[in-house]
Amino acid sequence: LILPALLRFKPVFVPLSAIGIILLMIAASMFHISRGETEQIGVNIVFAILAGLIVWGRFKIPSGKSKKAGS
Repeated sequence: LILPALLRFKPVFVPLSAIGIILLMIAASMFHISRGETEQIGVNIVFAILAGLIVWGRFKIPSGKSKKAGS
């Protein structure tokens, strides 16, 4: 998640990999729940939220209201 953003090399991979991490954390949470390890899913939820913030920040659509200088 860090390298493509820092190096400006294919920055579209950042949100795509964050989506992959979200899916992985959902699958890991389901696995923990199926094994009766519900106390273990807190870390999965935290990582999924952090990845969700990355996706939201990278895919955020501009509002379209641009301020023009001098108007």
